[in-house]
Amino acid sequence: MTRLGYLKAFATSFTHGALALATLGAGFASGEPLGLIAGATVYVLGWVFIGDSRWFRRRVDTAEFEKLARDEEAALAGVRAERDGMVRRLIPPQRQRYDALVQVCRDIEAQLANSNTSDFPVEKLDGLMWSFLGLLGNETNIASFIEREIDEKFGERILDLEPEVKALESAMSKVEPGTSAYETRMQLLASKQEALEALRKRHQQFQRAAENLEFVRAELDRIEQQLKLVRSDLFASKSVGQISQRVNDTIDQLASSGRFSSELAPTIKEMPAFKTRRVGYKLQSEA
Repeated sequence: MTRLGYLKAFATSFTHGALALATLGAGFASGEPLGLIAGATVYVLGWVFIGDSRWFRRRVDTAEFEKLARDEEAALAGVRAERDGMVRRLIPPQRQRYDALVQVCRDIEAQLANSNTSDFPVEKLDGLMWSFLGLLGNETNIASFIEREIDEKFGERILDLEPEVKALESAMSKVEPGTSAYETRMQLLASKQEALEALRKRHQQFQRAAENLEFVRAELDRIEQQLKLVRSDLFASKSVGQISQRVNDTIDQLASSGRFSSELAPTIKEMPAFKTRRVGYKLQSEA
């Protein structure tokens, strides 16, 4: 908070009210000019020595922190419930993979506790696990879509329909416009053209889904390997600062990936930022 912010907080505080009553109020009550001047002087000094003091700033900071903690505690329950729901919707192989990475994070935190270090950003583990969980859910959705569409054989159907559409287009030049035969053929051609265009678009979506699935799986592997590398480095007594930087780099790369932001962000929510609480990565029933 800025100095002006602290002074504004002082202006609306009980402490300021008591100061004004004890100084200005007492001066007015005295009915003497000197009493009023003395009260005003003490009041101004009170702004300097109380309103701008470290004691009052600590008091404001403590109150702000407690209010933030209460607000975040209320919001945290909803976020954790959402996280638990995402975990429970995982298919068995994915749940096993998630649980295995949870154990990696537990090992990391246990090793950090043994090293008596407070420099490691443990809350970043929550963020990585949240992204990992979202990617697992997205993997299921994309894989299910591909499984439903793979039997459509878009390529073969497009190759079969394209010559048919071209033949109809060529035949239209031989039919006299305005006749019933012309209208019938025109409707047939329009129907075939729309079907061909729909197949082409579905084929493009299918191909994009396959590319996205490959990308999602690559991101899952990257997060998994980076966290395992962090665990290995800690057990090898590497510099905590260097390890922390690697975790930060992994998160930054995940967030800045163009395809992640533009195509996968709608289905992978960003974890809300908490300053006083941790979301965690274990189910509430297991925490």
